[in-house]
Amino acid sequence: MSSSESLDSALDQFQEGGDISPYEQAFLRIELAVIDYSMKNNHKPPPSLDSLVPEYFTSVPINPETGKPFRYQIQDDNYIIGEYGGFDGDAGK
Repeated sequence: MSSSESLDSALDQFQEGGDISPYEQAFLRIELAVIDYSMKNNHKPPPSLDSLVPEYFTSVPINPETGKPFRYQIQDDNYIIGEYGGFDGDAGK
């Protein structure tokens, strides 16, 4: 099973417990991909979302509400996922 298929399976199981919006689903896919990538790379997050293509995504993830790519930024050992025009996303570690 590929990393992308694993993410899809995890999201399907999560979604069975309640409805999540397309934005939340896309955000969670990115979050899970970043965490998996980090675990496979000495706990270092990917330098960019481009680094997750093609293993996790076929292209850089797009925010389904705006049609624009999600933003991604590394700050120290943390990463921030958001949308263009401002960071509305969470910070992870």
